[in-house]
Amino acid sequence: MVNIKNDIFPYAEEKIIKNEKSTQTDLKTPTPIPDNFLTLTTEVGNYCGSTNPKWKDKLLCERYGFAVDGQWIQLDIPHDLMKELDLPLGEDIPHTVYISPQVLEKSPTFGGITINSKEEIFIAEPFHKEQETQTELTGEKLLAQIKEVQQESNLSQQTIVNFQKEVAELEKKLSDLEKLKEVWRNKWLKEKEENDNLTKEKKDYQIKQKKVEEELRQKTELIDNYLKKIRELGREKKQLNDDLRDKQNEVDEKDEKINQLNLRVKVLETSLKDYFGDKYEEHLRIDKYKKYLEIELKK
Repeated sequence: MVNIKNDIFPYAEEKIIKNEKSTQTDLKTPTPIPDNFLTLTTEVGNYCGSTNPKWKDKLLCERYGFAVDGQWIQLDIPHDLMKELDLPLGEDIPHTVYISPQVLEKSPTFGGITINSKEEIFIAEPFHKEQETQTELTGEKLLAQIKEVQQESNLSQQTIVNFQKEVAELEKKLSDLEKLKEVWRNKWLKEKEENDNLTKEKKDYQIKQKKVEEELRQKTELIDNYLKKIRELGREKKQLNDDLRDKQNEVDEKDEKINQLNLRVKVLETSLKDYFGDKYEEHLRIDKYKKYLEIELKK
């Protein structure tokens, strides 16, 4: 359990230290002007414009006009140095400007003397009246802060007890949260195990599915081969039927010729019967006998 009573006074001491640091910041004095620096003056706006970026060996600068010792000069301040000096581009410098005497010994380039570093120029910001008032009130402010810290440190025993109760309640809630965390962790582990089992079953099913698909592919291929063979046999059967039909047509034609010949024979027989009368049968027997004798004689 946290010992609140022992933590109160270090807290007050820490706050006093912070207030002292803040007071030291409030008492900060302006930076002094470097020795031998020359004061620049101007009766009108001192901003003259930007230099031409196409000038050879000349950085892009902001140009300002000042008077020093009765002499008019133009100072060129590069943009990088403007940023370091916290000066806005394209505006007058509203504060008093001081320069090193060595600056006047430089030769102007394109009509202006270039300032190369912060050591050659100093911008003096005015010391505001409100800073003086703040310095005067620092002592009273510090005493008031010390009194405030003392009041905060004088916590009653009842407040400490209340804090202890709150800490105890928080510790109980933390313990309950740990138990709840363990419950949810066990639940998560159980669900994870179930998911792992489902994943394994899914993989087994996929393997079986692939086997069934392979068997189906093989059977489909076999059926396709059978169908191909059946189609080939069908074509052969059709060819045989066509050939048989052609043969049958030939037989039919020959039968037709035979029938015609038989018909002619009957017509001739009828004619012979009419011609020979009753002797027709006898002539047939004689004719057959002649043919028989011819056959026998040829042997």
